[in-house]
Amino acid sequence: MISQKLIKEIIEEAVHAPSGDNSQPWRFEVRGNEIDIYNLVGRDATLFNFKNRGDFLAHGALIENIAIAAAHFGYKAEMVLFPEVGRNDHTATVRLEKAVEKKETGLFKAIRERATNRKIYQSYVLTEEEKEYIEGMKGEGGAEIRLVDNREDVNKLATIVSLNERLLLENKHIHDFLFSIIRWTDEEEKGKPGMHVKTLELAPPQRFAFRRFKSWKFVECANRIGASKFIAKENAKVYASSSAIGAIIMESDAPKDFMQAGRLLEHMWLTLTNRGLSLQPVTAVAYLAQRIKAGDVSELSAEHQELIKRADKETREILGIGDKTIAMVFRIGKADKPSGRAFKLGPDIRWSV
Repeated sequence: MISQKLIKEIIEEAVHAPSGDNSQPWRFEVRGNEIDIYNLVGRDATLFNFKNRGDFLAHGALIENIAIAAAHFGYKAEMVLFPEVGRNDHTATVRLEKAVEKKETGLFKAIRERATNRKIYQSYVLTEEEKEYIEGMKGEGGAEIRLVDNREDVNKLATIVSLNERLLLENKHIHDFLFSIIRWTDEEEKGKPGMHVKTLELAPPQRFAFRRFKSWKFVECANRIGASKFIAKENAKVYASSSAIGAIIMESDAPKDFMQAGRLLEHMWLTLTNRGLSLQPVTAVAYLAQRIKAGDVSELSAEHQELIKRADKETREILGIGDKTIAMVFRIGKADKPSGRAFKLGPDIRWSV
């Protein structure tokens, strides 16, 4: 029988998975050698988390970490996704069994080294081997990776994903949620999950201005002189510094597919970390497009709906993905280490006898 101490250690590694706005939407119940994982619905209440798809992606990354950590300690993790019919908050049951042969993946150390890097990336061209290796990774359920690395397409996609910055400063709902999850000090971050301002890679003058943008009245005044469009244009330059911009795509949009895409995302991200490459998720616009396609246009103006639909159409054309579901859009490249890392809370584990 696996000890509670070791199960706790595996879970403590696993929670270093990425999640939307660092929301960490999970809790655990352990019975013997089985771990039941539950989604904390509402922890990530942004418009981007349509149908909890961002949560499911995060839970997929979480269970990928469990599998990697279990293998590191000589165990195998057998997964059942959504074990209760009709209940999507119970995302997985993981059963740990002693492995006949220890299979080290080489990714365990990267779990705690992995971080979102929002810096300007260095001028670096992916080698053909790197590009083929990344695109060669596949997820269960048909999840796959598409990359573009030619300058023209990277620049186009950089402009497309920078629409998010414009929306943040033109949509009050998105704006208010963003500032509700910003953490300004280490102490504040440790008290509640969120995004520490230092992870945004703002220079001191930018950080001062960012505080002013917390006021919606100030934002409205600034937008009269084009602040939202100017900031989006400046962020597009940051995204354009990437070696490549890509997406994880799927045939379907079921919760289980987003879980599998999350596993692929984490596996890729850890692999890139080991290779000295950085990654930043930039999926916001794609998720809003899914919301619009489903007919949920609440909190989105007619103008913004058209901008989002056009951005989604152009993204699909550049990546050549047709009508496939986008689970994640990301940029990769080489960069200096991020100025800050997201703080991870200790896991909420409930033990059953």
